[in-house]
Amino acid sequence: MKMKRIILYAAACALAAACQTAPELSEKDSGSGTVSVPESAVVPGVMKIRVSDELAERLLAAADAAGNIQDPDKAGLVLPGINVTSVRTSFRIGGRFEARQRKAGLHKWFTVEFDDNMPVTRAVSGVSETSGIEISEPALRISPAAVTMNDPRYGDQWHYHNTGNQEWMRAGIDMKLQEAWDAYEIFGNSNVTVAVIDGGVDYSHQDLAGNIWTNEAEANGTAGTDDDGNGYIDDIHGFNFVTMTAAINPETHGTHVAGTVAAVNNNGVGVCGVAGGRYPEPGARLMCLQMMDDRYDNRGADIGLVFQYAADNGANIAQNSWGYEISPTYMPESDAAAIDYFIDNAGCDEDGNQLPDSPMKGGVVIFAAGNNSLNYDYPSGYERVIAVAAIGPDGVAASYTNYGPWVDVCAPGGDQNRYGTSAGVLSTVPGGSYSYLQGTSMACPHVSGLAALVLSVMGGEGYTNEQLTETILNCTDDSIYDYNPDMEGQLGRGLVNAMQALASFSDIAPEPVKHLEASAASNTLVFTADVPADEDNGSAYYFNLYYSTSAFTADDLSSVQSARYTIANQTATPEGYRTFTLQGLEFETQYWYAVSASDFARNESELSAVGTITTGANNAPEISINADLPLTLTAAETRTIEITAEDPDGHSVSLSLDNGGNPAVALNASGSRGTVTINALRSDTGTFSFSITATDEYGMSVSEEVQYTILPNNAPEVTHEIGTQYINGIGSSVTLNTADYFTDKDGEALTVLGSVSDRNIVSYSYAEGVVTLTGLAAGNADVKLAVTDARGANVSVQFTVQVRAADRSFDVYPNPVISTVNVRTPEQTSCNVTVRTASGSEVCSEDVTISMASPLSIDMSHCAPGQYVVILTYPDGQTAKSSFVKL
Repeated sequence: MKMKRIILYAAACALAAACQTAPELSEKDSGSGTVSVPESAVVPGVMKIRVSDELAERLLAAADAAGNIQDPDKAGLVLPGINVTSVRTSFRIGGRFEARQRKAGLHKWFTVEFDDNMPVTRAVSGVSETSGIEISEPALRISPAAVTMNDPRYGDQWHYHNTGNQEWMRAGIDMKLQEAWDAYEIFGNSNVTVAVIDGGVDYSHQDLAGNIWTNEAEANGTAGTDDDGNGYIDDIHGFNFVTMTAAINPETHGTHVAGTVAAVNNNGVGVCGVAGGRYPEPGARLMCLQMMDDRYDNRGADIGLVFQYAADNGANIAQNSWGYEISPTYMPESDAAAIDYFIDNAGCDEDGNQLPDSPMKGGVVIFAAGNNSLNYDYPSGYERVIAVAAIGPDGVAASYTNYGPWVDVCAPGGDQNRYGTSAGVLSTVPGGSYSYLQGTSMACPHVSGLAALVLSVMGGEGYTNEQLTETILNCTDDSIYDYNPDMEGQLGRGLVNAMQALASFSDIAPEPVKHLEASAASNTLVFTADVPADEDNGSAYYFNLYYSTSAFTADDLSSVQSARYTIANQTATPEGYRTFTLQGLEFETQYWYAVSASDFARNESELSAVGTITTGANNAPEISINADLPLTLTAAETRTIEITAEDPDGHSVSLSLDNGGNPAVALNASGSRGTVTINALRSDTGTFSFSITATDEYGMSVSEEVQYTILPNNAPEVTHEIGTQYINGIGSSVTLNTADYFTDKDGEALTVLGSVSDRNIVSYSYAEGVVTLTGLAAGNADVKLAVTDARGANVSVQFTVQVRAADRSFDVYPNPVISTVNVRTPEQTSCNVTVRTASGSEVCSEDVTISMASPLSIDMSHCAPGQYVVILTYPDGQTAKSSFVKL
């Protein structure tokens, strides 16, 4: 799905057109610092200003009914150097809620549009010092917080009830919605309204239509008329704040989010919603407030108007699965003002009193944490909202989710990146269809739906938004960190839990623990207990263990220590009991203990009888070395051995090494497992030892000494002499595999260096054990090969290389001749060799077999000086001739 963008006004002094940096968000904040995002992340030609009370009154006096100021200069708003095209109020000021609008400071905010050829950076900074302007800020683009995958529907909604029926699922990783429905038969009701602030919702979808909010005055009024006087015409099911009309454009993102909150349940169609009621009884109402529209990629909505509309028209919960395209470093103050207005005024009359038909005083705003895998984000990082991170069907933080200490809770958002389409969240999409999507956008409506579910049963006179927020945050399952040990505290208080949230209203304690056994293993106590029944929850949810090194009674627990265990996470016995452990106690010490049971709401049973038990001693770890000892290494060998330590008490163990000062020995260990590497090249030869020590978490240790010997080095040896090498033709080569001529008893890798007496005749190269000699010119050259082992011992050989010209059929050498002349052929050849004088007299004639390695030598010492001819006659009668000079 194309990412949608809308206008969102940032609260700061100036926009820096540089890349954003990640601030520390240990707490969510709306600080009045610089909003730092690239120029590409802002809406051209738009900024928001907050003015003084005096200037605000003059501008409001000059505004028409729609909030447009026809002549801002005349009203006192002078912006030098800026070609202003329009100025309007950022909020609707007037009507029955005007007093609280002014109290919240909404009347001081104005939207300025100007020639978009001027950079927003310059415009914002240019007016920041103008008299009467308190804040100037740019308009930031925003985008939905979903990772969209337009795939066909299949499978179940695991995010409500995960049975683990797929290999990529982990049973129980869900929001416990099915269990909550089963236990309490609470499904949501129409007294609760959730403002879906998003893309357009398909309010005619067969699985949503029954739960869509309806403005009865407009539905039963005159078309084209503001029948209820709220400033919006024909807003029957909400409003499109992009086009500023009541025509809502159905889109995938908004429709999907709405379905998770409150798709109609039990109607035999499609999917379920968290607070969708149970047909024919309706669920929570969905107010459709469109702030993104795919048809207008560069147009957006004024966020202030959206939250103001939601608060003034009966919404209790604001569902927000969107964020800024690029998060600023501070929360924009104008947006904070809009959010604050909803939180402080939803469900209230003009005097701030809870409305008689409202289930809650004030509103709750819930935001998706974002999908950038970052540890900061706005607006979800704002202190007053609930920020929701996402987990996948295996309980692991989704690959895309933002995280950090500013996150409040996590919820199922899917992880299609790792597990495919059906690992997303299934919900409604336009046209009566259904699809899987993933993202913190999909996690967020689970929390909004849960808020609506809780409000539907607990809402009423005197119920406040603080109470609802507390229930959502406190009723979470922190065991999610069992699957995310490296993200402790980064996914909020835990996974939202509908069963726990609804059970938190209980005031009936479980029955006491009746069966309790205890045993000691070193400094760990193992308890086995029955699971007590609970009248309104079925069974107890927690074991509460109290323990002390001195006697105590149920009447005085002030000096004892305690630990709490989630019963469902403890190991079950064949008898149906559960076992749980207490670790880290003192050794050989008497302890007193007792156990109670409690439910989600922390209603606690009576304490069991107090028992006593004595812990055991601390036993030393045991070391296992996977090697034949003692060790013997050749002079250049590297040996790696595995080391394992086991602790009979089950304590964690660490390994350490004492190498006796020999750098040849090193340890690489993680916990109780490791490897020791001995590199003989880094040591002298001889016999040495090192010591491995295993130490448990309480300091008990054991050591084992390992002896090793590094043998003396053996120098390389020549296994075969290298005879004369012949190269037939300039440019031709011969190769020598050094393994055929050299060996090393220690098995060390050998290094070969070569030298050539005349590099004009022969070139030398060496690679991967092969020497290559290439002829460059006819003649002879001597080659020396020096072979060295890893410790530097060496041996060398020398041999001759003869190169001949390939264009001659045979060679006669030397030329001139003093006493003996040699005749050779490139290949072994049988022929007659005849030598004649220049006048044709025969000197000698001989039938021979000759080659490069076996030339014919002819004694010419008795012959007179002069020129001679050598004639080779082959068996087929062909001949070849050459000549030489006798000195």
